[in-house]
Formats: sequence, C-alpha cells, structure tokens
Amino acid sequence: MRVKVKLFGIPAVTVENRNINFAFKKAEVLFYYMVLKREATRDELINLLWQGHEDDVARKNLRNAIYSVKKAFGFDVFISNNKSTLALNPAIILECDVLNLVNSNKLNEYNGEFLEGINIKECVAFEEWLLSKRQEISEMYIKRLYKFIEEALKSKDIKNAEEYTKKIIEIDEFDEKALRILMQIYYKKGETKKAVEIYNNFKQKLYKELGVLPDAKTISLYERLTKTRLKEEEKFFYGRDFEISKILDNFNKFMSDLQYKNIFIIGEAGIGKSRLTEEFLQRCEHELSFVKANCFAVEESYILKVWGDVLTGLSEYISNEYIPKSWKNILSSYFPSLAGIFETGENINFDANRYKLLEEIIIELISTIANKHKLIIILEDVHWMDDVSLSILKKIMLSKKNIFFILNSRYDKKINEFCARVTRYDRMEKIELTRFTREESWDFVQKALNGLEISHEVLNNIYTETEGNTFFIVEYINLIRNNLDVSYLNTRLQEILNSRFIDISIEGKKLLNIISMFYDEAPLNYIIKLVELDEETLLETLEELVAKFIIIEVNDKNLGYKFSHQKLREFVYCNLSNAKKRIMHGRIALLMEEKLTGDRTDFYLYSGLIYHFERAGEIKKALKYKMKNITELLNFSNELFPEVPYEEKLLEECNSKSIYSKLDEINNQLTEIKENSKDYKWLCAFFSYVRGRLLIWEGEYERGIDDIKNSIELTKELGDEILELKAIRQIIYYSIQVHDVESMTKYVEDGIRIANKLKNKKELAILFRLKGLNLIMQEKFNRAEEVIKHSLMIFESLNNKEAKYHFNIAASLNYLGNIRRLNTDFKSALNYYDKAIEICSRIKTNVGLTVFLTNAGQVSYELGDYVRAKDYLKRAVDLYKKSDAHWLRPIAEGYFSLTLIKEGRYEESLKYLKMADVDAQKLKSPFENGIVLRVKAEIKRNMDNNARLNYVFKEYLKEDLYYYSSLGEELLSKVKERYQVDILRALSRGV
Repeated sequence: MRVKVKLFGIPAVTVENRNINFAFKKAEVLFYYMVLKREATRDELINLLWQGHEDDVARKNLRNAIYSVKKAFGFDVFISNNKSTLALNPAIILECDVLNLVNSNKLNEYNGEFLEGINIKECVAFEEWLLSKRQEISEMYIKRLYKFIEEALKSKDIKNAEEYTKKIIEIDEFDEKALRILMQIYYKKGETKKAVEIYNNFKQKLYKELGVLPDAKTISLYERLTKTRLKEEEKFFYGRDFEISKILDNFNKFMSDLQYKNIFIIGEAGIGKSRLTEEFLQRCEHELSFVKANCFAVEESYILKVWGDVLTGLSEYISNEYIPKSWKNILSSYFPSLAGIFETGENINFDANRYKLLEEIIIELISTIANKHKLIIILEDVHWMDDVSLSILKKIMLSKKNIFFILNSRYDKKINEFCARVTRYDRMEKIELTRFTREESWDFVQKALNGLEISHEVLNNIYTETEGNTFFIVEYINLIRNNLDVSYLNTRLQEILNSRFIDISIEGKKLLNIISMFYDEAPLNYIIKLVELDEETLLETLEELVAKFIIIEVNDKNLGYKFSHQKLREFVYCNLSNAKKRIMHGRIALLMEEKLTGDRTDFYLYSGLIYHFERAGEIKKALKYKMKNITELLNFSNELFPEVPYEEKLLEECNSKSIYSKLDEINNQLTEIKENSKDYKWLCAFFSYVRGRLLIWEGEYERGIDDIKNSIELTKELGDEILELKAIRQIIYYSIQVHDVESMTKYVEDGIRIANKLKNKKELAILFRLKGLNLIMQEKFNRAEEVIKHSLMIFESLNNKEAKYHFNIAASLNYLGNIRRLNTDFKSALNYYDKAIEICSRIKTNVGLTVFLTNAGQVSYELGDYVRAKDYLKRAVDLYKKSDAHWLRPIAEGYFSLTLIKEGRYEESLKYLKMADVDAQKLKSPFENGIVLRVKAEIKRNMDNNARLNYVFKEYLKEDLYYYSSLGEELLSKVKERYQVDILRALSRGV
C-alpha cells in the first residue's frame, strides 16, 4: 500500500489519493513520529505523549491511539513483534517529504515549517521533541543551501545564488551572513539601490525587535556599497511634446479666462494616458488644486459612483457652501463618503424621483462651486463610466466655463459617440495616443538609458516584444538598468512583470495577493481582517510595497491601497491558484455582506458583492445581488407617478439592450443550477419580477404579465409578502396603462390587504393613492377625492417624521387637480397644480415639475388665460428639452403650439406641433395621441378663417376636420376625457 506523507507546512496524509483524517491529535502525532523513527518502544511513546499519566491509563491511551490510526487507514499501520516495541508496517510503501530531504540532495522538498500548526496542550516532552526536530531540519537545510550558494557563485549562476540566499533569509531573517551575500549579489547585478534598501530594512527590524545593530562585517559592507551608489534617476518622460503642448495651451487659456477646450486623452491600456496627465501637472507653472476620480469596470452599473468621488474630492469647497438639509440627506444617503462632511445621520431610501433629484443636485452643486472657484477635474478610465454619469459630464462640459476637465479612456463605441456630441460644440480637444514606431521605441530606450550602448539586436527585440506599448517599453528599460543578462530580454512579457516581484518579502507577497482580489482599491480595514499579520508588521510591509511603487496609497476617508498599474494587478491575480482565489473572494464577499444595512446605501456594495461572490463560486448569492442591482437600475429611470409608469420609463436603446443582456445571462445561470430549494425558488420569483417589470415598461405586455404572475405565484408559495407586493404594484401599473379598471381594482385591494398585514404605512399611502386613481378611472370622483386625501394625510404624517415624502405629496395634489380638471373646475384644478409646483420650488428640484407645469398650462388655456398658459407651457417645454422625461411632453408641446398661434407665430407653432406628433407616436398612449388630435382639430378649425394660418399648416394638416375630431374623440373616450370629447364635438360642429 502506497502512503504519501507531507510533514512540511500543514501536514497531510493520503493513501492511493484518499485523504486520511485522524480522530484526535495524539493519534495523528503518533503516526508522524513513527514515520520518522520507523520503530520505537512503547515506553518511549508513552513518555512522549502521555508523560505524567498513570501507567495503566497511559498504556490504554496508546492502544486507543494505535487502533484509531488503524481505523483511519483501514489496515494495520503498525506491527508489534513483542509487547515492548512498535514498528511501522514494512508492507507500506512510504513517500515522505522530510525523509526525501534528509536522504537526498534535493531542496524543493522543504516547503514550510516542519509540522506547521501542530500543537498539543500540556505535552512538554512532545513540544521539546518538536522544537528540537525543527531546528535540526532547518540547520541541515541551511547548511545545504550555503553549499549550493557557494557552487552557484563559483559558476557565476547569479540567479540561483540569489534564490538560495533568499530561502535562507525566509527561514532565519536575522542570518547576517545570508544578508551580506544577498547585498553582494545585488551589487554585482548593478542593483546597488536594492542592496542598500534591504540593509536599511534589516537594520530597522533588528533594532526594533532585538535592540541591537548589525555586526561590524555587515556595516562595513554597507558603507562600501553606499560609496558606489548611483544617484537616483529622475522619472523619465519621452516624446508626446505635441500632446503636452495642446493640454498646456488649453489650460493656460482656461486660467486666463479665454475660450478653451477640455481635454480627452484616448488610447489603449498601457499607452501612457495617465502618465501624460502626470507630466502636465509637473510642467504646469500654476499652483494647482485638482480632483481626481477613477471609473471601474464592475462599477459601470453603479449609477453616479464617480460623481460621488468627485464631490468627496470637493469637500473643502462644499463645506463652505450653504446646502439645503434635504440635499445633504439625499447626497449622504447615496454617497456614504459624504456623510461625515454633512454630519447627518438620516438615511433615505431612493425612489425614482430622488434619483432624478440627485442628478440635478450634483450638477447644481458643482456649478455653484465653479461659479466661485476654478476647478480642475481629472477622470480616468471614462470608458467604464455609467451612462447617467456620462450624461451629467456632457451637461457640465457644455454649460460651465470655469471647469477644466482632463479625461482619459480606452477605445470604446460609447466614448466615440460621446466625443462626437461634445466636439460638435467646440468644447473638447481629443488627444489620441498611439504606439511608438520602431524608430521612436529605439530612441525612447536609448535616451532613457542615458547613452548606455544597446545593440541593434536588443533594440529590435524590445520593439518586437512590446510593439511600441509604453508600459512594456518602460519595463524593458528597468531590466536593462538592473544589469540583467541581455538574453533575459528574450523572455516573454510575463517574465518581465515577474521581475517586479523578485525581492518582495513573504508578507509582502501575501498582501499583494489580497490586494489583487479587489478590482479597485483594497480598503485597509478589509486587509487587516484578511491577513494574519500583527499591525506593526502589516504597516511595515505596506510601506515596503509603496516604496517599491508596486502599490499606492489611496487617501480617501477610508484608507486603502491599490496597484500602481492595472497590469501589475492582473499579473499577481492570474498567478494565484483557483482554489486560493475562490476562498479569498468568498471571505471578502462575507465581509462586504456584513456592511449591508437594508437601505438605499446597500447599492454602493452590490457591484463588489457580485464580483466577489461570482469568483468565489457562490453563484446563487451573485445572482441575488445581480438582480437587486438591476432593480436599482430600473428604479433610476422609473416612472414619475403611478398613473404613467411606462411612458416615463422609455429606456434608451443601449440601456435597454444592456439590461436585457444581463437578464439573459441571469436566466442562463438559473437554468444551469436548477434545483428544488427555497433559495432557488426565491431567485426565480425575483427574476420573474425584474424581467416582467422591464418587459411591461418596454411594451411587451403579454410576456411581462406572465412573468409578474409567475412571481406572485412563487412568492405566495414562499410566503414572501414584500416581494409579492412589489409584483402586485407592477400589475396595477400595467392596468393603468391599458385602462383595465377591473384588474386594477382587484390588485389594488390585494396590495392594501398585504400592506396592512405588513403595517407598512408608506406602501399603504401609495396604494390608497392608486385606489384613488382607480376610482377616477371609474369616474367616481367624490370617493376618489376622499381616498386620495386619506393618502395625502398619511404622507404628511410620515413627512413630519422624516421629511422625505415631498414628491408623494405633490403627486397626490396633482391627482386632486386632475379630478377638478375632469369635472371642468379649471380654477380649482389650477390651485392644486400650483401647490405641487410650489413644493418643487421649495425643495429646489425640477423633478416632476414638467407634469405640474403642463397640467397648469392646459387648464389655463381652457380658462382662456393664454398669457398665463404660455408661461407655464414655455417653462415645461424648456425643461423637457433638458431632460429625458416623456410623460405629458406631447401635451405640453401641443398646447404650447396653440398659444403660439394666439400670438401669430405660426411657423414656430408648426414646429412644436410636429414635435408633439413625434413624441406622441413614441408613447403610443391613447391619452397623448388623443390630445394631439384635439390640438390639430382646433388648428384645422381656425384654418378656415385665417389665410396665413392655412398657408403655414396646409401641407402638414392635409386631412379634413372630421378626420382629426372623430379619431381624437374615439381615443379620448377610451380614457374618459369627457370634456375634451365635448370640445372635439363642438369643433366638428363649427361651434
């Protein structure tokens, strides 16, 4: 029987690839002892493991241990020729790393401390034997290493000599003989700086831990080396003079209040985009204060994250500005890093309205600061920026002239479209960095090496391997500076990267492994929990890695560390075993889960949770957070008010495709892990809810409703009433859209029943408002008003406690105005709309204002107050142009067209009528399309008596009056807009 025994590092035993697990520690130690001894007396074993026990008890314990070992292996491991001795069964074919090391000339068997982690309490004899054995093995190993070092140095095998020396230092970090050899090796390699560095680290550690200085020989060697140490070369920058001049020229114009352009640097990874920005900052003659933020791949779906980083960077300015309390609450709830600046503890859950408000606040706040201070904002890796953040960037770049942006990005279709839009307004200078040519690469190398003679063959080889990429050229230059053999330059770029980590300590490598797990920076508080180092050693090791410019410190509110270049991070990460990656990602994900609070700020963690759980192999947990993340993406562009959930939510095609793609990926993963567990059913329920919601918003009602009903069925089975309520809300919204009063009535009542059971006042208030709308659709206006006022009362009560329900209150007032409008009490309706408008003005937001202004403009027109109507509608139309809002947009444009006719501005009126027509066709709503037809009918009626009006509109309104009025009457009758139907009938009669 073949038995493999690993005693270096954590012990392990296998028999024919089967792992052996021992029942208790002393049985395990007995086996290891016998592997090395082969034969021992029973008294010897008793003294080793049961010293101080009664003889009968000790012998019984030994017999139990022998039997336990036999049971673990399934055969006799030990034999006994007589009662006094025990021997290892000679039939066993034993393979042991310690025995291999002792009996051969190999070095690779020594892989960790002998019996690492083995400890038996109150067993002094064993502890003494273990310490003695460890010392014996390490001394033998070190002696053998010194012999190998001597042979390697004689044969000028510097690489192996260095490797063997480092192995000695790993075992005994205070072995000064090994330290001196390593210093001399570095000196021979031309790396005097490294030799001095390891001496200084050793000296500091020796004094701190032992209170002594290095011996005379080591100090003498250090003094000799410092005399020959080369001056540290300044950071070299090659070429890009034209590009630098462009940046400086525009920046100088910016500082002189002249017309300037923002800078957008584009190029592949490693081409020198960030380095170009650094060079500009170094050459700039002005005292600069700038804000820098990075975008990351896995945060592309975390909307506005980069602007949170920008605002954190502007905290010094923000603290001096007056900011409304409601703004502070919203900002600190969405961006946890700002909570400390505003000193507010109030947490706000985000609905669609607050997302829109958040966007407005960001633009307004940055604009306010820019009105008082010149700002320089540097944004890196913009290709990973989410679409909403990109839209904000465009708006700020086009509107503000006191902010100088320096952006960089890889090549990307989205970025190309962004550049095309912004350059059209002459507000951006696009700088494209390409690879160096062969001749430029040669010149770069030779100038960087300050005249050092390099053969044509080596120069050719550098260009062939790097293909002119700046990052890799610099790595080759570093190799040559370190005096490595020219033949070494023929290795692949993987080996070049490896050279950056050759002299990193074991602790340093452990830290790099942990930091590589994070796609951006690794927070220090996570590192502390993940690495098994005392605080002092941890900080010293981090300082070591920072000094070597392998990692950099990120000075945010929460201190963190990240790699100085993404290529270094990728190299470290790719060289880890899959098992280690899975374990570490899993640990990080669990630490992140501990930070979840159950409110809106959780969204900040979703991208990280998805990233780490996926790589930990925890697919179900990753899917859970993927769907939560998508839900937040949908919420961002969610409807303004429940009566119009889908028109407001016309996703841009690229966003819609992106979300569908994410959902397809989730669906495929759910299919792969199909099982009958409760967790799996919940995932399916949540998935059906999310996909159904999107399908309905996109107009695919049949498929969407199937998904939502499937979600409701599963949530009932699981007893998840919170998710069931969310799904019910979607069917209610769908019922509003298709004017299915009966379905809406049923599901509103179901929702109220669940909300009452959950004692959720906010949900109850929303559902009562929806019930009010349902009653409006049934033309039960008195009852509708009672229910909506009850909803309003609940919201006002909640608002007194948390002051975050302004939009819900405004929405309720809007409904009350609609009741008055449908009953032709236009003055009373206008009073309610004005109150809703006043709320928006008070809390300084344009969110929802388009709807209120449009409604106010419409009823003012019906009252015959055309001047007032135009004022409301002009404000609404201007706001629509600045936003992506769609609900009521055709109505605002249509009625505004009518007010322009009253002023004789017929050509402009036609333009807005055409816009209304296009927007109404997009929405496919009978309400909007009916109103546009009502506007056309009124214009067509007036064309008979106005020659100029007829001349302007005749090519566009080619149909007769009956066509527009009858079709409009049909559509508006469906949605019970009775007074509008009466107007159309009057127009068709010529009244």
